[in-house]
Amino acid sequence: AQELIRVHRLWERYLVDREGMSLDAVHVEAHRREHETSPDEAAKLDAELGHPAWCPHGYAIPDPGRRVPPPAGVPLATCTPGARLRILDVDDEPPALLAQLVAMGLKPGAEVEVIECQPGHLRVQINGNIFPLAVAAAKRIHAVPAPVLPVPLGELPVSSRAVVTEVKGGGKRQRRMLDMGLVPGAEVTVIRTAPLGDPVEYRIKGTAIAMRRSDANSILVEEVRNG
Repeated sequence: AQELIRVHRLWERYLVDREGMSLDAVHVEAHRREHETSPDEAAKLDAELGHPAWCPHGYAIPDPGRRVPPPAGVPLATCTPGARLRILDVDDEPPALLAQLVAMGLKPGAEVEVIECQPGHLRVQINGNIFPLAVAAAKRIHAVPAPVLPVPLGELPVSSRAVVTEVKGGGKRQRRMLDMGLVPGAEVTVIRTAPLGDPVEYRIKGTAIAMRRSDANSILVEEVRNG
């Protein structure tokens, strides 16, 4: 069961990064593919994706043979007014609710502020917009104070600045990243995103480089806040 979860999350990462499927649509297709994937095929998929740390819903992808860790963070429903948080993961079921949350901007990597808490619902601010959010929905979102944990570089919005903490994986892909200057401690800025979401352009050490989002997601960073 643990290995099936791992393969499922790898396929979700692939479907979002490589096939452009929406976050709310990948669960069913990944479930179908996980049962048709041999251990060797799973290893190749993992390597092709650059050994990603998280699935697109924000859940950890464990190494082979390792137990799936429990969700980090706390449910958004338990947070107090004034809390500024970074979303870690969003439950992938039911799909209709996930689609609604994603449309609001409530997805892994996003920052959210709790404005007020009322019986049965919260009011939250994200990207400058304030939305009501049912407590039942908020219980399906885990978050941490922003920023605390390293996040995938590919999840950062345009204009963000961050410091590299780790380059995941190995082999030629990792060496290429290191050769571009993406080493622990290096500062990187998100410049722009292509119209279809890929590639993403970054600036590092004064040089602009373009990377596929799937490659960028193999690099863990801590965001640098202005001021």
